[in-house]
Amino acid sequence: YDQGDLEEETLDPVLAGYLAGWKKFLQETNFVAVDIEKQFFNEIFRYAGTVDRIGFLDSQTYTSIIDIKSGPVQPWTALQLAGYAYSFPLQNIHQRIAVQLTPDGNYKIKGSQSFMIEKKEYKAIISGTIRAEDFNDQGVSSNKLIEPQYDVVSVRRAMKDENTL
Repeated sequence: YDQGDLEEETLDPVLAGYLAGWKKFLQETNFVAVDIEKQFFNEIFRYAGTVDRIGFLDSQTYTSIIDIKSGPVQPWTALQLAGYAYSFPLQNIHQRIAVQLTPDGNYKIKGSQSFMIEKKEYKAIISGTIRAEDFNDQGVSSNKLIEPQYDVVSVRRAMKDENTL
């Protein structure tokens, strides 16, 4: 669809809702892909993969990696996206997002997302220890963290610091 080569009238009706969810995501986030199905090989750690989308969300100046899922987003998806991001260090990737498409034409987003405070963009970083029994397929609730630590980081500052390294 994103490359303009999908003949929608030939699409299996079972898949129509997922396509509608993807179209809705594109419309609501103004996502613009710069790479589609980008294959890579990480020579240092000897792993390979295919990134679904690399691009920009809503006119942002930093790059996002998008992984498209047709089923529930699993906890290991964060590791998958981190591996993808690590393999593209020169593209200044700051956002890793899994988009779960649903058969009813909607979508859900999971991943690192920023927020605005007085026209400045920030990300929250939460760390702590968890017990194995507090972790499930949905991840872990922040109220289950032992000795949690919360940091708020300015995205613009983080990008400036990263570019000076």
